[in-house]
Amino acid sequence: MNDSYNFIIPLIHLLFFSYLLYRRIKRGNSFFSLANIALLIWIISAVCSFVFLNSELRQYSNLQIFPAIFWCFLFYISIYPLLKNSTCKISNISANDKLIKFLCVCYCLITILPFIEVLIQFIPKVLSGGSSSLAESMADIHDDRQEGEVIEVIHLSFISVLCWKIINYSLLLPSFLFFYTLSKSKKIFPNSQMRRFIIFGFLLVFTTQVMYYFCNAQRSMIARLAVTIIGAFVTFYHIYNQDLKKKMMKIMIICSTVFILGLSYITFARFMVALDRATAAHDKTIWGWTSLYLGEGLLNYNEYAWNMRCPTEGDVTMLYYKKALGYNRIVDDYHRRSFWAVRTGIPQNIFYTHIGAFVEDFTPLGAFFVLGIFSIIMLRITRFRSNSTVSIEKIYILLFLFYIIANGYCYFSFGGLNKGGRILHELFIALFFHFYRKYSYRPNIANNNK
Repeated sequence: MNDSYNFIIPLIHLLFFSYLLYRRIKRGNSFFSLANIALLIWIISAVCSFVFLNSELRQYSNLQIFPAIFWCFLFYISIYPLLKNSTCKISNISANDKLIKFLCVCYCLITILPFIEVLIQFIPKVLSGGSSSLAESMADIHDDRQEGEVIEVIHLSFISVLCWKIINYSLLLPSFLFFYTLSKSKKIFPNSQMRRFIIFGFLLVFTTQVMYYFCNAQRSMIARLAVTIIGAFVTFYHIYNQDLKKKMMKIMIICSTVFILGLSYITFARFMVALDRATAAHDKTIWGWTSLYLGEGLLNYNEYAWNMRCPTEGDVTMLYYKKALGYNRIVDDYHRRSFWAVRTGIPQNIFYTHIGAFVEDFTPLGAFFVLGIFSIIMLRITRFRSNSTVSIEKIYILLFLFYIIANGYCYFSFGGLNKGGRILHELFIALFFHFYRKYSYRPNIANNNK
């Protein structure tokens, strides 16, 4: 395709996402649903693709229309369970509230010590040396991590490490528990002081995570946490009463502002250091640099993943499981990048979206079958009728699917060796909810807080 027509590719994606969102809203679906929020994120990604395309941070000379259309087809397959099972149609939730109460108390207790230790190290780091020193430090941490070095910015005690591992076991569970508990907090915690403790405790959990990720210059983890919190809020939004909805909207606006400021600072810090070091970002604009993560995936998929020499044989999305079965050709994620970059003929250190990850592993046709099977399974286990009582594990799996799709503008969230095992964690939690609800206590029904 001629370079002057490259803008057609992000335009195809933008029109596709916009049409899906418009059609859903026109049919009466509330904007506050997981599918709509995911589509809004992808609309932002498509807009950023326009910006990134003109930033000259990466040159594209082989963008084609058919790969873009095929990508849209695969995306529709992957998001279909969210389109069919709108969370705004949930009237009641079947759950074991004794289990929920126990988990909430545990989270709030185990986060106290990590919060204190992280805060003690966070404040001096932010205040020492001024903004330029902090920006330089963040850029160095990011560069070292990209080279595979283990960077320990926050040092925790043995007990705090154990607590942090429990907190970090699932990125979905804290947000899920918090927003579910709000839907019936007076029933789960009749004591008003206990309710305040739980709310304050979960705020400590989120604050600890943000401080930890900020000190480690992990912009992607802060973005993922923000997306998870928004997704969990939207999931339970329609079972809140009107008063709670208004209060939560104000809190979400404040929290969103904090997340945006944190992400903006890390982004700006890397940009300024890159300019000072005269790297590839030299003489480029902050807008082009900001659009890097959000906008490059769709373009990279079309330019590179579609035209690779050979598939990566499951090493992008399923390396964790292959290693568990004795596969030893690839040592770790950093070795995987260099190993497959030579064989595929495309860089392995850039993003191809979650669709592109499966295309890399299984070819376009193989990705169609893998995503198709995955979508059928998700649709089957999450299916529910409108205005019906829905089991809590189904809602958790819907949030899990939302997490994959909403963060898919970069890559498959549970791919590689480091993150591959997390999909088992989330599925185990869903199974635990299911069996504990079904075979232990008699389930309670979550309804509006009155």
